[in-house]
Amino acid sequence: MRIALINSPSLSVRPVSRSMAGGLGFDGSEGMLLPPLDLAIMAATLRQAGETVDLIDADPLGLNAGAVYARLEGHHWDFVVATVSLPTLEQDAAFLAELRRRHPSARIAGKTLVRDHAVLKALLERSTADLVIHGEADLTITDIAHGRSTGGTAWLDAGASGAGPSFQFDEGSPVEDLNQLPFPARDLLPNEHYIYPLLGTPVATLQTSRGCPYPCGYYCPYPLVEGVKWRSQTPERIVAELKDVVERQGITKIYFRDATFTLNQGRIVRLCDLIIASGWRLEWVCETRVDCLGDAVLEKMRAAGCVGLLVGVETGDEQVMHLREGKKGLTVPMLAHLREYTFRLGIRLHFLLIVGLPQETRESLVATYDLIQRYKPDTIGVTIITPYPGTPLHTEGLREGWIDSQQWKDYGGHQIPMHTPNLTRADMEAGKRFLEEGFALVQKRQVGGHSKPLEAMAQQHYERLLRWAYRLDGPVAQLRDVLAPDPRTTPLRWFDSSARPFPSVSSRRSTPVRMRPAISAFEPLKDVWSSSRATI
Repeated sequence: MRIALINSPSLSVRPVSRSMAGGLGFDGSEGMLLPPLDLAIMAATLRQAGETVDLIDADPLGLNAGAVYARLEGHHWDFVVATVSLPTLEQDAAFLAELRRRHPSARIAGKTLVRDHAVLKALLERSTADLVIHGEADLTITDIAHGRSTGGTAWLDAGASGAGPSFQFDEGSPVEDLNQLPFPARDLLPNEHYIYPLLGTPVATLQTSRGCPYPCGYYCPYPLVEGVKWRSQTPERIVAELKDVVERQGITKIYFRDATFTLNQGRIVRLCDLIIASGWRLEWVCETRVDCLGDAVLEKMRAAGCVGLLVGVETGDEQVMHLREGKKGLTVPMLAHLREYTFRLGIRLHFLLIVGLPQETRESLVATYDLIQRYKPDTIGVTIITPYPGTPLHTEGLREGWIDSQQWKDYGGHQIPMHTPNLTRADMEAGKRFLEEGFALVQKRQVGGHSKPLEAMAQQHYERLLRWAYRLDGPVAQLRDVLAPDPRTTPLRWFDSSARPFPSVSSRRSTPVRMRPAISAFEPLKDVWSSSRATI
């Protein structure tokens, strides 16, 4: 068979990073282009079975939809697979529909990690694709391509005469032993074009475990997509793949894509020992939890080339943090120690923050602001709570009437598709802006020091945050009105006219007075904020 695997174009329409948000898709940009590991692993499996495979990763190659269609022309394709993400579902469905029109004899499949039945049914109807691959097809893709297996797929059955097509869903099974996965076919990828903001370019990604057992699955898509059972590769298997990346592809910047890379700290210590023994000079980052990072493993990670950690903090409100809907298991003292220790080791720390957890209030956002100011992370990523279909948050949001938008384009991580009992959508927008501007002040201090103008700006900003959080603008204005003197009834007794007059301005200073214009707390931050926003 001749098979095309396509990472669908997005940059020219709505940029999306397809492997983020557990694989559901997250707002993307040209500054964050990551390789499609799922397609590369499937390509390796297909080639091992003797199939002819082309892998087209559109965005890093600068290909829009038309350019992808042109690249496919002139060849006979038996099976064509194209990726679909939740925030770009409409444009991806249109892309699949055009592939179907241009290649009527081929079987056309979408590849997504969305598993909500209603979403998949709508995708199949709009795209006219033969099937959608929603499960872990790393090892079964050959059987799916030949029609021998439906595991991990969904499709529409024609049904009885006069009845509409019926939706069919085969759950499939996850890959139990990740050590069995072939190395991704990175030779089919434009490796020199991949970039991650916290590492630079070229960067390779590895995923050494799947699944996450933690209760933040209330809102997090990783347990939804990968399951709550944690499955991992051995350190020896990881190093074997690293050898392929480093020595064959020449890439030494590595982003480990595990949801909780250090869940088993003994595994990471062994992995670091093997990396150190190899002699490779790597720079790598990973995402993990604060309560899965002991001092000993941090020291070993730094010695093996770790330069950055992405840790889920979510909120600075300790009461919310300890809830199932927060970051249960994290404490502020733990975070304080991690910040101090990583600073000492030279590991950059990235805080992952969310605005809009159901129990958060405006006051909670003040606590998060204070947390940023106190512990000064190197970078932050602030997202808006997103009720991904299939999560308990989505179920509760529908029941309680919190969800304001069912337009999937609003599910990219920075749009505002819902409100909560305590925060309106406008509150979430304002809160996100306060946090990002507050972090911009942290960065400005680190670069320029604590100058008086900067400290005055910071004080103004914090006062404005407090007035917003505690809804003081109205009461303060009313108090000013009450205390303001009435010129019709209040005698002007600022000084006794018979007393010695005040000295003139000219007698007090020889240089003219330069009046400073009044400034908004936000205006001076525009340039600072725009130059410092971190991408996750």
